[in-house]
Amino acid sequence: VSKTGDGLGNLRGQIQPREVEEALFKLREGEIGPVIPIGTGVHLIRCVKREYAGQKPLDVEVQKAIRKKLEMERWDRERRRIVRELRARAIIRLEQE
Repeated sequence: VSKTGDGLGNLRGQIQPREVEEALFKLREGEIGPVIPIGTGVHLIRCVKREYAGQKPLDVEVQKAIRKKLEMERWDRERRRIVRELRARAIIRLEQE
C-alpha cells in the first residue's frame, strides 16, 4: 500500500506488504480493516472494491464487456497491421551536411 492509498497486488500471494494480505481478504467491500503494525510503521487498510473469482452469468453487462474486449483486440490487430504496412512502404533517407 502506498502513501497515495493505492494498493499493490490483487491476488493472494501478490499483495504487498504481505502482512496485510490475511486481514484484507477477510474484509467485505467498503469495510475498514484493523491497524496492522509493520517494522516500518503501521498500515490502515480498506477494501474499496471486491471482485470475486468464478464464472459470471451471461447477462447484458457481461455481454457488453465481452463485446468491448473483442472490439479492442480487433482494433489493436488492425493498428499493428497498418503500422507494419506503413513501415514496409517507408523510404528512409539520411542526408549528411
